[in-house]
Amino acid sequence: MFQPKSILKDKKVLSMPWLSQMDSNTDQWARMCFSSSSAMLCEYLKAGCLKNNRERRSGEQIDDFYLRKLNELFGDTTDADKQLAMHRWLGVNTRFRQNGTRESLEWHISRNLPVMTGQLHHDHYTRPNPVKSHWNLCVGYDPAGDCFVFHDPAGTMDTVGGGYLNNDGKYRKYPWSSWSHRWMADSSGNFVVGTGWMVVPVTDKATGLYIAL
Repeated sequence: MFQPKSILKDKKVLSMPWLSQMDSNTDQWARMCFSSSSAMLCEYLKAGCLKNNRERRSGEQIDDFYLRKLNELFGDTTDADKQLAMHRWLGVNTRFRQNGTRESLEWHISRNLPVMTGQLHHDHYTRPNPVKSHWNLCVGYDPAGDCFVFHDPAGTMDTVGGGYLNNDGKYRKYPWSSWSHRWMADSSGNFVVGTGWMVVPVTDKATGLYIAL
């Protein structure tokens, strides 16, 4: 299904709004990366499913609305199954995978499909803390520096040393050399190729097109 990496020999970045978890009006801002990333993905795949939703309160931020409905209908923001249920409630067709590779990222971006990625974001990239995880949204690739491009709801990740440098996570470029070790890591934090956690749009195997619900 996936083509070789040469399909992304040129820069390709998807145009879409960025959401920050740091400005949430809820008390869950520090732990809502999964929900903020989901909100970005869902609104991209089905424009208006959050922004124009009749159940959204006046002035309520899109990811705060997403989180509120998730908690009311399904459960906690850190549960992948509950997140996928929320996606379906919004009419968005996604799948959770634990076998992500570089090729899978590039294939989706080449098809104009963003990918949610789960990574270990604390401590040095050669020994990331296996209990500290974070979700963001991969929206592109830039061959300059061999970087994947992210809408990161927490800000700019220090992909080498760990932690965050600032709260600006819009179109952040993360070098594959360090970020990949955070993304493809086992339960002990060891780098294992082909183990990336990701939430992807469901696509037709023959055409590569997104299958809407």
